Amino acid sequence: MKLILLLLFPLSILLNGDGSDRTYEKVYNDQGNLVAEGWMKNNQKIDYWIIYDQQGNIAEKGRFKKGSKDGYWYYYNQDQFISFQGRYTNGNRSGWWVFNHKNGGVIKLQYTKGEKNGLCLYFSQNENRPYKADRFRMGEHLGSWTSISDFKEDNPDIQLGLWN
Repeated sequence: MKLILLLLFPLSILLNGDGSDRTYEKVYNDQGNLVAEGWMKNNQKIDYWIIYDQQGNIAEKGRFKKGSKDGYWYYYNQDQFISFQGRYTNGNRSGWWVFNHKNGGVIKLQYTKGEKNGLCLYFSQNENRPYKADRFRMGEHLGSWTSISDFKEDNPDIQLGLWN
């Protein structure tokens, strides 16, 4: 799909006040549908962007820094429900990410430099305690547990106050 860039207006002096070459752009597909909008500087995406799906709904939104996703991002399904969310650092997933399911379940997963690294906790609807935990080290799956006693025995280095 060929994308067409449309420079709406240079707002650099008006909004920035610093004379930077920052511009707000909207990206359209060949059918004229808006697929993305946000700020550009030196031919790189910066600051806040919104990306749309084929129906024109918000698919994702967040910030860019020098062309890479950076900071907190939200991803939406077709019903505009937040499917998952988390932080990017230099274009890589980092820290805790939260994955929401329509049935109310939640998965919380730790990342470092874009790799699963740490815990992955599984929660049922309306539950504050996980019913399952996985552990990863830089993408390598180290194990799964469904009871706190087994988890603590195998992972004495981790304090987990979520399970009883």
